[in-house]
Amino acid sequence: MNKKRWLKQLFRRRVLVSIMILTQIVFIISMTVSSAQKNRSIFFLLNAISFFVALYVISKKEKPAYKLLWVIQLLIFPIFGGLFYLLIKFQTSTVWFRKMQKDIECTTRKHMKNPNPCLDELGGDFHNLTRYLESFAGFDVYQNSYAKYLSPGEVKFEYLLQALRGAEKYIFLEYFIVCEGKMWNAVLGILKEKAAMGVDVRLLYDDMGCFLLLPFNYPQTLEKMGIKCQVFNKFRPILSSLQNNRDHRKIAVIDGKTAFTGGINLSDEYINAKEKYGHWKDAAIMIKGEAAWSFAV
Repeated sequence: MNKKRWLKQLFRRRVLVSIMILTQIVFIISMTVSSAQKNRSIFFLLNAISFFVALYVISKKEKPAYKLLWVIQLLIFPIFGGLFYLLIKFQTSTVWFRKMQKDIECTTRKHMKNPNPCLDELGGDFHNLTRYLESFAGFDVYQNSYAKYLSPGEVKFEYLLQALRGAEKYIFLEYFIVCEGKMWNAVLGILKEKAAMGVDVRLLYDDMGCFLLLPFNYPQTLEKMGIKCQVFNKFRPILSSLQNNRDHRKIAVIDGKTAFTGGINLSDEYINAKEKYGHWKDAAIMIKGEAAWSFAV
C-alpha cells in the first residue's frame, strides 16, 4: 500500500471514531443540562446525586490525588458530574473488565513463583519492601540476576538490538507506542529474521498510543512476516470507561533471560532521531538472569 493511501485510511478511521465519541459526549451533556434548566426538580436531583457521589468518593480508600480530581470535577460540574462518575464506575463492561483482569492475575501468579526464594536473606527496609511487592504484586526476589541502567534512549536502543540479535527461543514485546521510523524499522528487521528462523516473536501494543501512528490492519501486516501481534483494548466509537484502560508498559523479553523496561517506547523521538520536544532524555533498565522471568510472565 502506498504511503498516501495508507495515511488517508488512517486519518479517515481515526477522525470518524473521534467525531462519534465527541458527539456522544456533547449529546449526554446537552440533554442533562437542558433537562435541569427546564425542570427544577431534576436540577436539584442532579445536584443531590453529585453531592452524595462526592461524599462517597471522599470516603473511599484510594489515592488522595485521585479523589481530589473527582471532587473538583463534581464541584465545577454539579449538574452532570455525579452522573458521569456513575457512568464511568458502574458500567457492566467495567465490572467485567475488572473480573477478567483478576482472573488473569490468578492464572499467571502460579507461573511467577520463584523456585529458589531468597527473601529471608534480606534485612531491614529491603525485607519490608520486597515482602510488600511479593504479597501485593506477586513479584518474588530472585538471585543470580544483573541490572544495568540505560540512558538516554540511544543507549537502550543499542543494547536492545544486541539482545534481539541473540534471541534463540522467543521475543516478547509490549509497548504503548510503536511508530515507523529508524528505531522501529531496525527492530522490525531483526524480528522478521528471527521469525523466519523459527523464533517465537510476539508484539502487543496499545491502540490509543498508536492511534495516529499505525493502520488498523497492522497486526495482519506483521502476521504475514511471521510475527504474532495483538492490539490492546482497541479504541472503538463508544463512550465507555473501558477506553481509559491503557497499556503503558514498555517491556521487551528475550528468551526469559534478558528483559528491558523503563520509559522508552519504540519511536524515533525517544532516541533523538527525530526532534519532537527538544532533546529527549529518558531512561530504561536491562535485567539479565533469573529475574527476567517475571517480565516473561
